[in-house]
Amino acid sequence: MATLTITEDLLCHRERQRLATARWRAKYPGRSQAQSRASYLKNKDRNKARVAANGVKWRREHPERKRKHNRDCFHRVRRAALVVLGEKCKRCGFSDVRALQIDHVNGGGNQEYKLLGSRYNIWKRVISGIPGYQLLCANCNWIKKDECGEKTRRAS
Repeated sequence: MATLTITEDLLCHRERQRLATARWRAKYPGRSQAQSRASYLKNKDRNKARVAANGVKWRREHPERKRKHNRDCFHRVRRAALVVLGEKCKRCGFSDVRALQIDHVNGGGNQEYKLLGSRYNIWKRVISGIPGYQLLCANCNWIKKDECGEKTRRAS
């Protein structure tokens, strides 16, 4: 499998939009903040109501497209996180993406998951370069949990 680099095609619409905005602001540093702020304040209530109403209406009318969009974005962000971490298990070198899992080097993944609310948000932290993560296959991840005493205990 060829190694990918993180490019805009791996990011969802929201990330591509943020990159485009950052490029525009870098190109027009003086205009961007003054114009954006004035326009935002002038039309704040009207735009918020219009955007919210249009979004709700579109999601109600196109549930299958919204699900597909969410699923595609989810997979793109996961793929980008795997690319950042090297696309193979750190312990055994296994490289099938279906069985690769992001592991917290020092444990604490359950607390972070509760804090951030989703795997998607954890993957975005990995992409941004925050240290403390490694890529392990499912087997190596469970072995590590057992060796480090990280196994979750469920109430019987």
